[in-house]
Amino acid sequence: MHTDHLTVEETCRFRGTTENYVVIFTFITIFLLSVIGNALVIVVIMQQRAMRSITNIYLMNLAITDLMLSVVCMPPTLFSMVMNCWIFGNVLCKLFAYLQPMVVTASAYTLAVIAFERYYAICRPLHSRIWQTRSHAYAMIMLVWVIALVANVLMLFMYEEQTYNGNGLTCTPIYKPVYHFANQVYMTIVLLAVPLVIMTVLYGSVIRTLKLGIRLEIAAVDSVDQENSTDENNDIKQKMSFFQKLTAKLRSGKKAGELKSRYEPRTQRVELGSEHVHYAFDLYFIMY
Repeated sequence: MHTDHLTVEETCRFRGTTENYVVIFTFITIFLLSVIGNALVIVVIMQQRAMRSITNIYLMNLAITDLMLSVVCMPPTLFSMVMNCWIFGNVLCKLFAYLQPMVVTASAYTLAVIAFERYYAICRPLHSRIWQTRSHAYAMIMLVWVIALVANVLMLFMYEEQTYNGNGLTCTPIYKPVYHFANQVYMTIVLLAVPLVIMTVLYGSVIRTLKLGIRLEIAAVDSVDQENSTDENNDIKQKMSFFQKLTAKLRSGKKAGELKSRYEPRTQRVELGSEHVHYAFDLYFIMY
């Protein structure tokens, strides 16, 4: 945008373009949703003692970082975009340049700490007691904020309010352009690469452990089913063996009855009747 012929007053003023109205509506919507949502999370966890679990403590810290990002960073960014200049002074310029990456760093490393907590809970349950305490959770959160504060401290000295083209003011870095690439690489490593690598490695281990656990559980269920099936087959074989013996006994009884009918015709009915009673008792015990 060319501003060579514009005064400071002409440059630093709102222009009611469609693009600016869309930007304002988008920023306000995101701002309200972020502030209300994160504030509710913080209030609920702080008021409900039962909600202060280890995971919820980390989530509350995430809510704090998101709330800070919304309150501290979004309004100056919106004004700078729609006004096309910086209107908050040199001190806030340095503070804004420092707080924005600092809050993002705290948020990213909080996610990395949550990954550590999940890793120890699932992959190393015997050592997870170290992580499953509130004091340790608060200590890790303090470490996260120390890393965020120290890693971005140079931003306080790298930005200041300057004029551009002799007209409007802007909050811009004061280091030489040759160092711009080095700064971008540093910020990418600190804000993105390190926490991303940590989360990738830890959650990869968690996924492998869960897959192994599922496979072992399926194998155990199959083994139990196989044992049950074997027991059922054995029961069937035992019952079949008993029935075979019973059949043989019936056949032998029939032959004995025939012999008796030849030599003792008078007692045939009595003997056969006693055999039938005996077999009836055998069948009764088999069935019941």
